[in-house]
Amino acid sequence: MDVSVEVNIFKGNRDLKYLKDVTRLCWFHNEGNLKWTGIYDHLTCFNECKAEYIFKICDCIPFFYAFKGDEKICTFKDISCLIHNRSLFNNVLLTSNREEGNNFAPTVESITGTRFCYCLPSCDDVLYVLHKDKKVDMKLQNTTTCDLFVYFNNVSGILRLRTVHVTWDTLLAIIGGLFGLCMGGSVVTILELIFFFLQAIFRKSTINSKEDANKQQKTLFCN
Repeated sequence: MDVSVEVNIFKGNRDLKYLKDVTRLCWFHNEGNLKWTGIYDHLTCFNECKAEYIFKICDCIPFFYAFKGDEKICTFKDISCLIHNRSLFNNVLLTSNREEGNNFAPTVESITGTRFCYCLPSCDDVLYVLHKDKKVDMKLQNTTTCDLFVYFNNVSGILRLRTVHVTWDTLLAIIGGLFGLCMGGSVVTILELIFFFLQAIFRKSTINSKEDANKQQKTLFCN
């Protein structure tokens, strides 16, 4: 059997940190608030969520979950609970909706349907895609041996970059560029307009105050 491996690399730009997770739909390695590890991983988040779901129902966690804590590990006495609720555990799915992920039933009797785990993909991640060739070699059909060839599909991988196309500083630069191109102005021009506008207001208020003072003097002179 031949197995070819395709590499997909996901890289998140640092500007994504200024966006909310509901907007960028991914988490960096220092986000996610996992209990088992300080480095966020998409699969670890899902396993932690599913293990907590199993613990809530059967009061134990299966041994194959690499959890950190004082929770009880499932033994032979807990197998009946795991088998009885296996359909519930198989309905644990991932979601990018925070409200669905936070909808956790308080009692075992009210737990029905699908349990959603709010685990976003990693902003920085490496994904390996396997392609299997299921051709059967007729020469090895009647033998007890099996050959497995694993190799990379290409000498290079695919880089997918998550980035912010327009940030606040970029938007300000674009607006300034359009203003300068269309009206021949710049930031200095805007500051000059503001200065002359304030200066005109100050002069007008000064003139009005002088006129009021002159009127008062004329009134006193007449009296």
